[in-house]
Amino acid sequence: MDTIRLLIERYRKAFNELSKKNPLRRMTDDDRAHLIACLVSFVKVLDDPRMVPPHIKELEKVHDVAEDARSLAGQIRQHVFQGAVIEAGSNIPSRFKDLPAVLTQFADELSSLVGVMGGRGQKHKASPNDLLVQASEIVKASTGGYNDEHLVELLWLMFHEKSSGEAIQKRRQRTHPERYAEILKHVRPK
Repeated sequence: MDTIRLLIERYRKAFNELSKKNPLRRMTDDDRAHLIACLVSFVKVLDDPRMVPPHIKELEKVHDVAEDARSLAGQIRQHVFQGAVIEAGSNIPSRFKDLPAVLTQFADELSSLVGVMGGRGQKHKASPNDLLVQASEIVKASTGGYNDEHLVELLWLMFHEKSSGEAIQKRRQRTHPERYAEILKHVRPK
Protein backbone atom coordinates (compact mmCIF):
# COMPACT_ATOMS: atom_id res chain seq x y z
CA MET A 1 0.00 0.00 0.00
CA ASP A 2 2.90 2.34 0.73
CA THR A 3 4.22 1.75 -2.79
CA ILE A 4 0.89 2.82 -4.26
CA ARG A 5 0.83 5.96 -2.12
CA LEU A 6 4.37 6.80 -3.23
CA LEU A 7 3.44 6.36 -6.89
CA ILE A 8 0.33 8.49 -6.54
CA GLU A 9 2.37 11.20 -4.85
CA ARG A 10 5.05 10.97 -7.55
CA TYR A 11 2.52 11.47 -10.34
CA ARG A 12 0.68 14.21 -8.48
CA LYS A 13 4.03 16.00 -8.05
CA ALA A 14 4.78 15.63 -11.78
CA PHE A 15 1.50 17.34 -12.68
CA ASN A 16 2.25 20.13 -10.19
CA GLU A 17 5.70 20.65 -11.72
CA LEU A 18 4.31 21.18 -15.20
CA SER A 19 4.79 24.69 -16.52
CA LYS A 20 2.01 27.07 -15.48
CA LYS A 21 0.66 27.33 -19.04
CA ASN A 22 0.60 23.58 -19.65
CA PRO A 23 -3.05 22.64 -20.38
CA LEU A 24 -2.55 19.20 -18.80
CA ARG A 25 -2.63 20.94 -15.41
CA ARG A 26 -6.36 21.57 -15.95
CA MET A 27 -7.23 17.89 -16.49
CA THR A 28 -9.60 16.33 -13.97
CA ASP A 29 -8.32 13.69 -11.57
CA ASP A 30 -10.18 10.99 -13.52
CA ASP A 31 -8.67 12.12 -16.82
CA ARG A 32 -5.23 12.26 -15.20
CA ALA A 33 -5.70 8.69 -13.93
CA HIS A 34 -6.52 7.47 -17.46
CA LEU A 35 -3.52 9.34 -18.84
CA ILE A 36 -1.15 8.03 -16.17
CA ALA A 37 -2.32 4.45 -16.77
CA CYS A 38 -1.46 4.77 -20.47
CA LEU A 39 1.90 6.40 -19.81
CA VAL A 40 2.93 3.88 -17.14
CA SER A 41 2.00 1.01 -19.47
CA PHE A 42 3.86 2.70 -22.35
CA VAL A 43 7.07 3.04 -20.34
CA LYS A 44 6.81 -0.52 -18.97
CA VAL A 45 6.38 -1.97 -22.46
CA LEU A 46 9.34 0.11 -23.68
CA ASP A 47 11.45 -1.23 -20.82
CA ASP A 48 10.47 -4.84 -21.57
CA PRO A 49 9.04 -5.36 -25.08
CA ARG A 50 8.10 -8.94 -24.15
CA MET A 51 5.53 -7.55 -21.74
CA VAL A 52 2.19 -7.60 -23.50
CA PRO A 53 -0.72 -5.94 -21.68
CA PRO A 54 -3.48 -8.42 -20.72
CA HIS A 55 -6.06 -6.64 -22.86
CA ILE A 56 -3.95 -7.33 -25.97
CA LYS A 57 -3.95 -11.06 -25.16
CA GLU A 58 -7.72 -10.90 -24.67
CA LEU A 59 -8.16 -9.17 -28.04
CA GLU A 60 -6.20 -12.00 -29.66
CA LYS A 61 -8.65 -14.48 -28.11
CA VAL A 62 -11.59 -12.43 -29.42
CA HIS A 63 -10.02 -12.49 -32.88
CA ASP A 64 -9.74 -16.29 -32.57
CA VAL A 65 -13.44 -16.52 -31.65
CA ALA A 66 -14.32 -14.53 -34.77
CA GLU A 67 -12.31 -16.92 -36.93
CA ASP A 68 -13.89 -19.93 -35.18
CA ALA A 69 -17.35 -18.49 -35.95
CA ARG A 70 -16.38 -18.05 -39.60
CA SER A 71 -15.11 -21.63 -39.75
CA LEU A 72 -18.24 -22.97 -38.06
CA ALA A 73 -20.43 -21.12 -40.59
CA GLY A 74 -18.55 -22.82 -43.43
CA GLN A 75 -18.85 -26.23 -41.80
CA ILE A 76 -22.60 -25.80 -41.21
CA ARG A 77 -23.06 -24.73 -44.82
CA GLN A 78 -21.01 -27.64 -46.16
CA HIS A 79 -22.05 -30.50 -43.89
CA VAL A 80 -25.59 -29.59 -42.88
CA PHE A 81 -27.14 -27.57 -45.67
CA GLN A 82 -25.24 -29.10 -48.59
CA GLY A 83 -24.23 -32.46 -47.17
CA ALA A 84 -25.59 -35.84 -46.31
CA VAL A 85 -28.32 -34.47 -44.03
CA ILE A 86 -30.08 -32.80 -46.96
CA GLU A 87 -29.40 -35.74 -49.29
CA ALA A 88 -31.02 -38.09 -46.75
CA GLY A 89 -34.18 -36.06 -47.01
CA SER A 90 -34.02 -34.48 -43.57
CA ASN A 91 -35.64 -31.14 -43.22
CA ILE A 92 -33.65 -28.54 -41.33
CA PRO A 93 -36.01 -26.22 -39.45
CA SER A 94 -36.34 -22.99 -41.39
CA ARG A 95 -35.36 -20.90 -38.37
CA PHE A 96 -31.78 -22.21 -38.79
CA LYS A 97 -31.41 -21.54 -42.53
CA ASP A 98 -29.82 -18.10 -41.88
CA LEU A 99 -27.39 -19.40 -39.24
CA PRO A 100 -24.32 -19.58 -41.51
CA ALA A 101 -24.94 -16.06 -42.83
CA VAL A 102 -25.48 -14.71 -39.30
CA LEU A 103 -22.28 -16.39 -38.05
CA THR A 104 -20.33 -15.02 -41.03
CA GLN A 105 -21.66 -11.50 -40.41
CA PHE A 106 -20.80 -11.84 -36.70
CA ALA A 107 -17.27 -12.97 -37.61
CA ASP A 108 -16.82 -10.08 -40.08
CA GLU A 109 -17.98 -7.43 -37.61
CA LEU A 110 -15.99 -8.87 -34.70
CA SER A 111 -12.85 -9.17 -36.85
CA SER A 112 -13.30 -5.60 -38.00
CA LEU A 113 -13.75 -4.37 -34.44
CA VAL A 114 -10.62 -6.02 -33.01
CA GLY A 115 -8.72 -5.84 -36.28
CA VAL A 116 -8.05 -2.13 -35.87
CA MET A 117 -5.61 -3.13 -33.10
CA GLY A 118 -3.61 -5.19 -35.60
CA GLY A 119 -3.95 -8.39 -37.57
CA ARG A 120 -4.43 -11.80 -36.02
CA GLY A 121 -1.34 -12.58 -33.94
CA GLN A 122 0.14 -9.11 -34.56
CA LYS A 123 -1.53 -6.94 -31.92
CA HIS A 124 1.39 -7.10 -29.48
CA LYS A 125 3.67 -5.33 -31.98
CA ALA A 126 1.57 -2.18 -32.00
CA SER A 127 1.30 -1.98 -28.22
CA PRO A 128 3.91 0.69 -27.29
CA ASN A 129 2.87 3.06 -30.05
CA ASP A 130 -0.79 2.46 -29.32
CA LEU A 131 -0.34 3.30 -25.65
CA LEU A 132 1.37 6.60 -26.43
CA VAL A 133 -1.19 7.50 -29.08
CA GLN A 134 -3.98 6.55 -26.68
CA ALA A 135 -2.45 8.93 -24.12
CA SER A 136 -2.39 11.63 -26.80
CA GLU A 137 -6.06 11.02 -27.62
CA ILE A 138 -6.94 11.25 -23.90
CA VAL A 139 -5.18 14.62 -23.73
CA LYS A 140 -7.12 15.81 -26.78
CA ALA A 141 -10.45 14.66 -25.37
CA SER A 142 -9.71 16.30 -22.03
CA THR A 143 -8.11 19.57 -23.15
CA GLY A 144 -9.54 20.11 -26.62
CA GLY A 145 -6.20 19.69 -28.42
CA TYR A 146 -3.42 17.15 -28.75
CA ASN A 147 -0.86 19.30 -26.90
CA ASP A 148 1.90 16.83 -27.77
CA GLU A 149 4.74 19.07 -26.54
CA HIS A 150 2.98 19.36 -23.17
CA LEU A 151 2.55 15.58 -23.03
CA VAL A 152 6.31 15.27 -23.68
CA GLU A 153 6.94 17.53 -20.69
CA LEU A 154 4.86 15.24 -18.48
CA LEU A 155 6.62 12.14 -19.83
CA TRP A 156 9.96 13.69 -18.89
CA LEU A 157 8.84 14.72 -15.41
CA MET A 158 7.32 11.33 -14.65
CA PHE A 159 9.83 8.94 -16.22
CA HIS A 160 12.75 10.94 -17.68
CA GLU A 161 11.57 9.55 -21.00
CA LYS A 162 12.77 11.63 -23.96
CA SER A 163 10.44 12.18 -26.87
CA SER A 164 9.13 15.04 -28.97
CA GLY A 165 5.75 16.35 -29.92
CA GLU A 166 6.61 15.59 -33.54
CA ALA A 167 7.38 11.93 -32.70
CA ILE A 168 4.01 11.55 -30.97
CA GLN A 169 2.27 13.18 -33.92
CA LYS A 170 3.96 10.76 -36.37
CA ARG A 171 2.92 7.76 -34.25
CA ARG A 172 -0.64 9.06 -34.13
CA GLN A 173 -0.74 9.53 -37.92
CA ARG A 174 0.29 5.88 -38.43
CA THR A 175 -2.51 4.51 -36.26
CA HIS A 176 -6.30 4.41 -36.32
CA PRO A 177 -7.91 6.77 -33.75
CA GLU A 178 -11.05 4.60 -33.71
CA ARG A 179 -8.98 2.13 -31.69
CA TYR A 180 -9.32 4.40 -28.70
CA ALA A 181 -13.05 5.05 -28.88
CA GLU A 182 -13.82 2.85 -25.87
CA ILE A 183 -11.45 4.56 -23.44
CA LEU A 184 -12.35 8.00 -24.78
CA LYS A 185 -15.96 7.40 -23.74
CA HIS A 186 -14.70 7.81 -20.16
CA VAL A 187 -12.87 11.10 -20.79
CA ARG A 188 -15.05 14.16 -20.72
CA PRO A 189 -14.30 16.92 -23.26
CA LYS A 190 -13.78 20.32 -21.73
